[in-house]
Amino acid sequence: MTPIEDFYGSKGALLFPEAEIYRARLLLAALDMGVASDALAKVDASMRANTVRPTPSGNFTANLDTAIESLSDGNADWHLEFTRMRSRDDGEVKFSVGWIVNGDRLGRADTLRPEPGTIVESLTGPIEAVLILPFNHIARAIWREFRE
Repeated sequence: MTPIEDFYGSKGALLFPEAEIYRARLLLAALDMGVASDALAKVDASMRANTVRPTPSGNFTANLDTAIESLSDGNADWHLEFTRMRSRDDGEVKFSVGWIVNGDRLGRADTLRPEPGTIVESLTGPIEAVLILPFNHIARAIWREFRE
């Protein structure tokens, strides 16, 4: 089997839609950081889902496409947060995934510094790990390749 680079050069991956390259890179980063492969579907769905937050100027929608669009102006700082919890009832591992934009968790509680009453451990179980993937740092080099 001949490597793609032999046919298309060093930018062969750019034959795929741009959003899919970022998506794959984030999933690889999550996998490299120890996110279980069975949890990757949740990570994938969560990063592409729309999180709508009302603002004075209208609704702000956070999703992978919005994160990609923000790379062009360089003003927004995007992170994808993965929180792992263990159910007190049955020991099952549960997790949540959500965007953080300029430090705003878009209505979700801060899992590292929860305010009283915002995270109910009796419902979710103890938090075992929080992984934050820095989208801007991961995606910036890819973004530049598309624009050269």
